[in-house]
Amino acid sequence: MAKRKRKKAKKNNHARLGFCLFLLGLMVFILWVAYLPVPYEGSEKKVPSEEKPPVSDAPSPRHLKIAILIDDIGQDLKPLDELLRLDAPIAFSVLPFCSHSIGAARKIHKAGREVLLHLPMEPLEYPERDPGKGALLISMNEREMRSQVEEDLRAVPFVRGVNNHMGSRLMQDRQKLKVLFRKLRERDLYFIDSLTTADSKAAEVAGETGVQFASREVFIDHARDREMVFRNMKDLLKKRGQRQSLLVIGHPYPETIQALKIFLPRLRSAGVEVISLSEFINGNGKARPMGHTRSQRG
Repeated sequence: MAKRKRKKAKKNNHARLGFCLFLLGLMVFILWVAYLPVPYEGSEKKVPSEEKPPVSDAPSPRHLKIAILIDDIGQDLKPLDELLRLDAPIAFSVLPFCSHSIGAARKIHKAGREVLLHLPMEPLEYPERDPGKGALLISMNEREMRSQVEEDLRAVPFVRGVNNHMGSRLMQDRQKLKVLFRKLRERDLYFIDSLTTADSKAAEVAGETGVQFASREVFIDHARDREMVFRNMKDLLKKRGQRQSLLVIGHPYPETIQALKIFLPRLRSAGVEVISLSEFINGNGKARPMGHTRSQRG
């Protein structure tokens, strides 16, 4: 009898132990569930939009705008016709008293492009280098200079601005430039410095006289060499992260026309915008740093 009681008590103890273990396991499970992170929609780690890493680690280039001016127009209409067919707001600077000065200016104006007077001026090598008919010379007095500028302006219709042809000597003379710029101010014309000399005083005088002003930064064809012209056009793409605007001057050479035909679409594809010279002037309207001094042309 006692043996059966002990056996029964042992069995009850096992049952109680099993029940306690069950309760302990249940409590552990409840606590585990209570502290388990609750999943939610979009629970993946999100980065705020302003903190998202860029797609590429390459720096974003600044938006580059360039204005293109083609000098020495008026001697031959064929290259002008080719240039006018290009889909870009290129400006053209026309020499006075050439065989096609008036006809070229009319074509340019009719095409909706800007006409400039390519004003001949005395170079350092004068008279060995002749700037041509209508030139401004150091020997002229104020009355003679103003009269010559007026005559040159009459020789090229539809003019919106002026830039210098040669002029490495005259562009260093503050007094002569004051006479010229006061005349331009009267006619509400802007001035583009072709920078044929590193000692040009045009920026200073433009500021003093209130003439809208800019200076070229790149000659794309300071020599008639196809490889050089193409290299200079390629270099414009490299300036995207360096500058926000550039004034480029070229000439109606076959090499230049070919380069423009090829590279204008490439510039657009790369995000470079070609703008009119007036838009460039209005956006800058003051002296700009000198570009390639190796490009001086007298």
